Amino acid sequence: MKCLLPALSMVGLCTLVACSGPMREPSNAALAADFMTVAFYSREQILGSGRRRSLYKADQRDVCLIVAGEPGAEERALVSRVAAAYSLTNEIQIVTSECRSTTNLVMVFVPREVNGRGSGAIAEYANSKLIGSIQDHKVPEPFKASYSRAIHNRFIYPSSDPGWAQKICMFGPSFKVDGAIFTMITISMNFGYMQRCIYEETLQALGLPFDSTKSWPSIIRVDHSGHRVDTLNAPSSYDLLYLRVLYDPRLRSGMSYDEVKQLVEGIIAELRPDESRPPDLGRLYTKAPPSFSQVQD
Repeated sequence: MKCLLPALSMVGLCTLVACSGPMREPSNAALAADFMTVAFYSREQILGSGRRRSLYKADQRDVCLIVAGEPGAEERALVSRVAAAYSLTNEIQIVTSECRSTTNLVMVFVPREVNGRGSGAIAEYANSKLIGSIQDHKVPEPFKASYSRAIHNRFIYPSSDPGWAQKICMFGPSFKVDGAIFTMITISMNFGYMQRCIYEETLQALGLPFDSTKSWPSIIRVDHSGHRVDTLNAPSSYDLLYLRVLYDPRLRSGMSYDEVKQLVEGIIAELRPDESRPPDLGRLYTKAPPSFSQVQD
């Protein structure tokens, strides 16, 4: 398989992956339909329980990614690479230094010894780190309770992997206070796919929260049982296309499903005029484009 790797010199190594294997390229109409699924539907909702009421995205240019818990140098470097990579593909700027914004992602790295004590210990630890990292805001008690439930549900989530309970990789829930939105991202320090986890959960927290079940490569692709399909460790060109579409200025946070649907296919066609090829990474960057190199996988 041939993979196209954009070498991001600004962050020191390749962070984005666009692989084209023996697959038929999807039409722009198919991509538009899948975007609507990723932005509005969950797997359970597809089965008949409805869709999210409105589009969500960061309302202002700056997004703060607040790192809490006990990450090491390697984890902090990964976070910086993810922030730099996603900032290249749209008009937002993800900042990892001390900051406050209307949109804040709080990424808590849970140490192994806490993770091994179960969902209650993880929730207590993460809540304490959340409170410490945003001490100028008061964390609502209902949020703490909903976060504890989310962690517990992840521990009992059915999986073919017997070690799943030791691998927390999730985003949400969110809460709003003093006009600012805070979204949790929780990652176990012994999660085996740390790079993928950080890319995936950040992408979803930015406004693409649901999984895709389509056939093209994606870091958020699952089968109909909910199991991850691709082995990508970074977003594909399709993931970056969706993020670029989401942050097109014609789409606004709060728009209805029907309002978004009317615009999405046209935006995709502008970014991908040739439907016989994967999205061109060079077209997806709104800032300095990376250099490209061809490698054999």
